Amino acid sequence: MRPDAQEICGELVLPLEEAEQIPEALRGKTWLWLPRVLFGQREQTAAQAIEKAAAMGFLGFEAENFAHLELCRGLPLSGRFGLNLANALAAVQWMEPGCKALSFSPAATLRPM
Repeated sequence: MRPDAQEICGELVLPLEEAEQIPEALRGKTWLWLPRVLFGQREQTAAQAIEKAAAMGFLGFEAENFAHLELCRGLPLSGRFGLNLANALAAVQWMEPGCKALSFSPAATLRPM
């Protein structure tokens, strides 16, 4: 018997645009990845999709840039590598507004400053 996604995945990251297609059983373990670039109508469309998805039981949203903080104010956030985090000071700045997890830039080193 083949295991289903609920049995083999701890957490998922899927695009915000696919929120409505994600089965309800998987929403509690799914982060929604926000569009990296938002200008004009795309920002308004994303804001509406975020508002709708926030009531659907997802873990939260994956931020890629500073504008995502405003769009997701008060909602669970995780910071992706698009934030270009390279040191602990930058990480602290993103944790204060509510990021629960962060991905550091691939160029970052683990050496203390």
